[in-house]
Amino acid sequence: MKIKQVFDGIFQTIFWAWNLTFLSIVYLGLLPIIGVPLIMATIDGTIPLEFSLTMAATIAVPTVCTVIGGRRFGKQPLQLMRWFYGVEAPLFLLCLLRLFLLRELTPASSLIIATIVLCIAAFSVEMLYGYLGKRENVHNISDSQTSHNKRKDSGLNLRN
Repeated sequence: MKIKQVFDGIFQTIFWAWNLTFLSIVYLGLLPIIGVPLIMATIDGTIPLEFSLTMAATIAVPTVCTVIGGRRFGKQPLQLMRWFYGVEAPLFLLCLLRLFLLRELTPASSLIIATIVLCIAAFSVEMLYGYLGKRENVHNISDSQTSHNKRKDSGLNLRN
């Protein structure tokens, strides 16, 4: 067996194991038990709508990313890993941060979140449509440095 085939198998396993585990736990366990009371509490006004929307986004991100990953990158394990670590994991972590750490959004925290979301969106558009709309350039890693540099620069600028 070639090393590329081993890595392809590892990449596929990481993506599908995480997503199938997450989706099983959420849709078979948490959503039926917590989802209905959460919706009822939001309707009653006990829980703010913002909290419920963030919870819905936390559930929707892996669901949507699994569908897109399976359809667009199912036969391309390297692209599947780029999708997982470049789009799905950062969006999921951002939703978790918003859910558990950032209760009240200040203008500064809103700017940080918006910048991160913009960078993730740029990377996902590049993955789906290619650099400047050219599909063959998706595989050229040097073309994707723009969105990576924006993500890195935003972190550097926020330290000042």
